[in-house]
Amino acid sequence: MDNLIRGVIYVERGFKAFAQSDGNIINGYFEEATKTSVLPHKKIAILSGVGWIGKNNLFITKEYGCALCIGTVLTNAPLPIENSQIIIPKCAGCTVCKDICPANVIHGTTWEPGMNRDLIVDVYHCECCLKCLVHCPWTQKYMESNIKL
Repeated sequence: MDNLIRGVIYVERGFKAFAQSDGNIINGYFEEATKTSVLPHKKIAILSGVGWIGKNNLFITKEYGCALCIGTVLTNAPLPIENSQIIIPKCAGCTVCKDICPANVIHGTTWEPGMNRDLIVDVYHCECCLKCLVHCPWTQKYMESNIKL
């Protein structure tokens, strides 16, 4: 909440802010043919050093697995900057996402910086069933320790 309040104060002081929300991305900032945006949330999240790209092409963190939603706000406000290391994927020999995918669009490739997304997943034929998200061992670990059924 403190960051939200700080963000409002920055805008009131004349700094610009642009939320990369669905509405803003759809209105000119998302290329439907290639299914890409100008500055993807995952790119920013990777550079933040809090997670990695999994074999399912989703952003994964140790704490939440794939069970998170990323939002990005671009601003010219003077915010503190931290240099973070890019986290190397922690998927190792795991192929759960590849094995569970009903559309067989996950190739089982381990992500590396600069890698083309198409080497990881065929986004054009993905059914968006989210089985890869739910069955990811990192997501399962989060669910087991935080969700009481």
